[in-house]
Amino acid sequence: MSALALMSLYVLYAPKSQGNGDEMKVASIVEQLKTVKRKRDFYQGWIDVKPGDSLSQNDEIYTHGQSSAKINFINGPEISLFENSLLRIKTVNKTNTFSLDKGNLIAKLNKDSPNLDIELGGKKYSFKSDNANIQIEQGSGENKFLLLDGKARLKDQEILPNQVVIQDLKTGNIKVKTIPFIPESPVHNLRRYFVKDTALEFSWKSVVDDTPATLTIAKDANFKKIFYSEEITANQKTLTLSEAGTYFWRLTGKDQVSGPIKTFTLIEEMPVVVNARESILYKGPKLTDKAFISWPKNNVANFLLRLESPDKKTEEIKLSKSNYEFTPSEVGTYQVSVRVDSPERPLALWSSPLSLSVMEAHPVSITAITPPLLEKVNYNDQQTSQVLSWTGPSSVRYKVRLIKDDIVQEFETEQTSLPINLKDKGEYSWEVQGETLSGVTSNKIAGKIVIKSPLRLAQMPSEGAVIELEKPDQLVSFKWDKVEASALYQFELSDDPAFKKIIVAKDVETNNASTSLANTGRYFWRVKVKKGENVEYSSPVSVEIKPSPPLSRPEITPSLKIKLKYLEESSSFNIFDLFIGRAHAEGPVAVAEWDLPANSRAKSYIVEIYKDSDLKTLITRIETEVPHVIWKNATPGVFYWRVSYVDFWGRKTEFSRVSTLEAEVNPELLKPEPVEIQLLLPKHRAAIMPEEEDSALLSWEAIPETKTYQISISSDLEFTHIHLSKKVNSTDFKISCKMFDGRAGEYYWKVEAQENASKRRMFQIGCAPKKVAPPVVVEEKPPVVEVKMEVKPVVEKEIEHYLRLGFKPHKLSYENKADQYTAEVDGAVLNSWSVLYQKPIGMKYFQLLSPSFSFSRGKVFKEITFMDMDLNLKMIRKGDSFSWGPMIAFVKKTIYVESNLKIADEGFSSPVAGAFIRTKLGAIDLNAEAGFGKLFSLHADAMVKIKSHYGAGIFVDNVSFTKEENKHSFMSFGLMFNYTFDFLDKE
Repeated sequence: MSALALMSLYVLYAPKSQGNGDEMKVASIVEQLKTVKRKRDFYQGWIDVKPGDSLSQNDEIYTHGQSSAKINFINGPEISLFENSLLRIKTVNKTNTFSLDKGNLIAKLNKDSPNLDIELGGKKYSFKSDNANIQIEQGSGENKFLLLDGKARLKDQEILPNQVVIQDLKTGNIKVKTIPFIPESPVHNLRRYFVKDTALEFSWKSVVDDTPATLTIAKDANFKKIFYSEEITANQKTLTLSEAGTYFWRLTGKDQVSGPIKTFTLIEEMPVVVNARESILYKGPKLTDKAFISWPKNNVANFLLRLESPDKKTEEIKLSKSNYEFTPSEVGTYQVSVRVDSPERPLALWSSPLSLSVMEAHPVSITAITPPLLEKVNYNDQQTSQVLSWTGPSSVRYKVRLIKDDIVQEFETEQTSLPINLKDKGEYSWEVQGETLSGVTSNKIAGKIVIKSPLRLAQMPSEGAVIELEKPDQLVSFKWDKVEASALYQFELSDDPAFKKIIVAKDVETNNASTSLANTGRYFWRVKVKKGENVEYSSPVSVEIKPSPPLSRPEITPSLKIKLKYLEESSSFNIFDLFIGRAHAEGPVAVAEWDLPANSRAKSYIVEIYKDSDLKTLITRIETEVPHVIWKNATPGVFYWRVSYVDFWGRKTEFSRVSTLEAEVNPELLKPEPVEIQLLLPKHRAAIMPEEEDSALLSWEAIPETKTYQISISSDLEFTHIHLSKKVNSTDFKISCKMFDGRAGEYYWKVEAQENASKRRMFQIGCAPKKVAPPVVVEEKPPVVEVKMEVKPVVEKEIEHYLRLGFKPHKLSYENKADQYTAEVDGAVLNSWSVLYQKPIGMKYFQLLSPSFSFSRGKVFKEITFMDMDLNLKMIRKGDSFSWGPMIAFVKKTIYVESNLKIADEGFSSPVAGAFIRTKLGAIDLNAEAGFGKLFSLHADAMVKIKSHYGAGIFVDNVSFTKEENKHSFMSFGLMFNYTFDFLDKE
C-alpha cells in the first residue's frame, strides 16, 4: 500500500512525468510570450511550455500576466489566448469544444474547421463560419462576442462583420450592435523593439462619419490598469512610449460600445551578453589554443559578429548560431562584439566588447615528489616496485628515462606518477621532462634509486617469536649483533614488511633498543647500520604481540564481619537549585570497608553485594582500582558478596565463590537523629511591638541535653541579609524596637542548636512613635485624658517567587505580501495558553530570573492546522520605579505560501535577543518587550490583580520578517486571564 501511495503521488505531482503527448496530439503551441503553463489530465503539477509543444484532450493552458499564446488545432480552429487566461480542451472531434474558465481569446474559423463550441461560466456557445475571426471577452456582468472578419452564426443568431453580440449574464438577454470603429494600426500582436522610446501610430476607420472615439490603452486585458485614455475626433493618434511590456488597446464610441481588444508588445533593446570559454589563450611553437565565444540565442535566427584583431583590423561575420570558434593568428588582444541581425530590429545594440588575450605559451615547471636519493633493500631477490611521482600541470605529456649501467629505458605518460619495477642490485638514475601540446617543454627533474642486499645479523626476538604482554604500552626489548666500525644504529618498527609506514624509529649507539607497544598484532622490525655515509639494512623480522594469559578466579575468605563507620557527605551544586531550594542538609553516611585479595596483574576489582545467597537481589556493584572496597550507604545486616579481577587488557575473570558479609553498627559512632526545634511565640505572621517603646519575647521549646541555642533574625526569607544573630543559654530571647533602629516591616527568625534547627517564621513590627494628646478640661467634671494611637497600615510585600498560568484568547491577523500573490489570515484564536515562573537569585546586577513558555493552536483555510510557540528567558534588575533587563527567546511561527496555485503552510523559527521594561501605574502592572533576530517582535501588556491569586488584562503582539523576498507580518490583540501560585506562604 505504501508503494502504491508513493507511486500515486509521483504521478500526480511530478511535472517531469507529463510527457509531450505526441501519441494523443490534438494541437500544438505556435507562438508564446513570457510564462505559459500546461497541466495534463490527472496531474496536479503545472509545467512551462514552449513553441512546438503538443497538446492533448483535457489539457489546461494558462497564461500569466503580460503573457500570451497562439494554439493551432489539427482538426480545429486557431486560438489566440490573452494574458491571465485559462483554457481547457474538453473534447476534440469534428466539433471542437473548449472551456474558457478565465480571460479572453480570439478564434479563427475556416472551411476545414467551421465549428466552435465554447463554454463560458458553465454555459455553452456554438459558432459556425467558413472564414471568420471571433473575439470572445468575459466580463463580470456580460459576455461579448465580436466578429472581426467574415460572417458567423451564434446558434440561430447571424453575426455580420464588425458586429458585437452582448449577452447580459443576469437576464440572458442578447443585444447585437455595430462596432463603431475598425482598428487598423498597430496590428494585433505587434512586437516592436526600441531604444529609450518609440513613436507608435494608432489609426482606425469610423463606421459613422465624424464620430469621436475614446482611445484607451491599458497594461492588462481587463482594462483595470489604464495607461492612457482620451477622446479623439481624428482617426489617428501618435504616442511616444518608453516603457517595455504588453499593452492592450480598444476604441469606444459615445454609446459605450467598444471595439475589439488589440495588443502590442514593446521590447527594449538590450545588448547581447557574450562569454568566452577561456579569456586567456596561448600560442605555442606547435599549436595555438582555439577561442570559443557563445551567447544566449533567445529565439533569434541571425547574429552579426564583429572581430577586431590586435592590429586593429575589423571583420564582421554573419552567423545563424549563437557561438563562434576561431584560431588566433597573432599575439595580443582581440575584441569581440555581437548584435542581433534582423530587419525587424534595426536598432539592435552591440554587446560590450569582450577581450581575449593571446600570449606566448609560458614555460612549464614540474617538481619532484620522489626523493633525489632513495635506498631500498631487496630482501628476497625478486622484483620490487617503486613509484616515481612529481607535481605538474595536466594536459602535459611526460617523458621518463631510467638508466642503469648505460642501459636506457624510456616511458611516456600523461599522469604525474609512473610505477617502475627494479630487481638487480645497483644504482638506477631517473629523469622526467614534460612537453605541452603546443610544444613548450618543462624543466628536467632527476634522482637516484639504490637497490641493496640485506645485512646478515642475528636478531632477538627472532623470526616468528611470540611476545606476551601483561598490559598495553609495556616495554619490549630488541637486540642484534654488534657491527664493527659502526658509529650509529637506527631501530625501525612497522606493521607491514615493506616498511611503508614506520611506527617507531630510534637512533641508538648500542646494539639494543626498547619501545612500548599499545596494540597487539604482528609487527616487523629491522636495523639500519650507518658506517659513515654508507647505510646498510638488516632483514626484517616478524614478531607477534599478544596479551598474557587471563587471570585466575579470585579466592576470598568464606565470611567477613565488619563494623560500620560514619562519614560526613560533602554537598554538591545542582542546576535545579536555581529554581527549587534544598529542603534539608546532607547528613553523615554509613560506610563499610574491607581489603580484597590483591593481584599485581589486575587493573581493577569488581565487587557485587547481594541481599540473598541465591544472588537474585543485587544491592550494589562497586569497581575499584585498589584492593580495597568502600561501600557507602551500607546498612546493618548479613549480606553476600563476591569479587572479580579485570586485567589491563579489559578481560574479566570469573567471580569468586560467594562469601557472607555481616555488617554491625558501631555503638560508639551512633549519632542521634536531628530534632526539629518547636517555635512557641510569636505566632507565624503575628504583628508585635506596635510602638517604639515596646518589646517582645521570642520563645521556643527546649531540646534534651542542649544548653546553647543560636537565634537568627533576617529581613528576607532566604536569610541572605542577617539583621541579628546571637547565641543564648535559655529558650527565650527578648527583642525591642531599638534592636531594629525603629524600622517597621516583616522579619524572619529561626533557632539552631548543633544539627537541630527550627522552621522559619515571620513577624511584623510597627515601632511607631507614641503620641499623647493634651488633656481636655470640662467644668464640674473630672479630667479626662484622651490618648490617640496611630497605627500604620501593613504594607503588602511584593511576591517575587511564583508560578503563573495564563489563558490568552485573542484576534490574529496575518499577511504574506509576495510579488505574485497575497495570503491573509484573520480570525479568533481560543486555544492559547502560557506559563511563567519567577524566582529570586543572588546575583550582583540581577535579582530575579523569569523563564516563560506560550503557545497557540488553531485551523486556517479550513484544512491547515497551525501551532505557534514562544520560549522566553529574562534576567530582571529591580529599580525604584522600573524593572528592566535583557531577554533571549526562541520563536516559532507558521507562515502560508502559494504552492501549485494553492496555499500551503511552512514553519519558520528564529532565536531572538532583546530587552524589556516593567513598571506599575497604580494597580496596573505594565510590561513592554522588543526582540531582534531573523525577525522583529514587539509585545506590550497591562495586567490588573482581581483577587489574591487572579488577574486579568490585555496584550498586543507584532512580529514581522522577510523570507525569500516575501514579507510576513503577524498582529495579535486579546485578553489575558492568569492564576498565580506564590511560594511565600510555603514557609
